[in-house]
Amino acid sequence: MSQRDISEQIKNLYDVEISPKLVSKISEKIMPEVTAWQNRPLNSIYPFVFMDVIHYKVTHLIEGDIRQVTKEDIEQFINGEVDGIIGGPPCQSWSEAGSLKEIKDARGQLFFDYIRILKEFNKYQT
Repeated sequence: MSQRDISEQIKNLYDVEISPKLVSKISEKIMPEVTAWQNRPLNSIYPFVFMDVIHYKVTHLIEGDIRQVTKEDIEQFINGEVDGIIGGPPCQSWSEAGSLKEIKDARGQLFFDYIRILKEFNKYQT
């Protein structure tokens, strides 16, 4: 987004007018912190959420490194068929506000672990 786009977005969302020049000044001031945040090391723990809200209205949070989460870790919370699993990788690798490195970033590669877990529960997989 350009400074002008950001200025217009703030006007539309908050009914506050700031100039593109002010947006630029603020951006320049915070960019070192944004860059440091984008390049921080991965945490050892990422939450994985399993939800079956259609039948049981229960949410189970499995805390741990998603690379280590197994089907058995999830199955202990299941009674019957799995209708859905909701989760995914941290957004920094994919976000315009983030690094935009996608799967080239270690955080973006966590997407493959989410896919691994989905495949383990796919009863139609061949």
